Amino acid sequence: MSLGTEARQHKGGSIVVFAAMAMLIVLNTVDRSQIQNTEATTVTVKMVTSWYGKELQGSRMANGKIFRAEDPTIAAHKGLPLGTEIILTNPENGRHCKVKTQDRGPFVAGRDLDISEAAAETLGMKDCGVKTLLAKIVK
Repeated sequence: MSLGTEARQHKGGSIVVFAAMAMLIVLNTVDRSQIQNTEATTVTVKMVTSWYGKELQGSRMANGKIFRAEDPTIAAHKGLPLGTEIILTNPENGRHCKVKTQDRGPFVAGRDLDISEAAAETLGMKDCGVKTLLAKIVK
């Protein structure tokens, strides 16, 4: 019996399998020394985050939807499954927001995550452009 079949036989099994897959992807794309806290279904890591805005307004994202810089829920990651929800926290000011991976990127060395201009504004990091944020994978 495969893991997928076994997981479907248990209520909520697919959620556990998804969470485990998301954790494996995150753990393989970030330095293990960045991990702050792990639980059965959540992991918090530090991610070097940048933002993208109006220069890409109207372009199609990896999920097929149109990018809107004013949407504070947009995030891009190279490896996490599209639709993964992440709670981002700026450790310098405590501001946080929930984003969802809807696109692929960033394509600049040393960066882990791109977020929309509106999310950057919410987190208080728009002026600096790039910031290391705490990222908690929630779904």
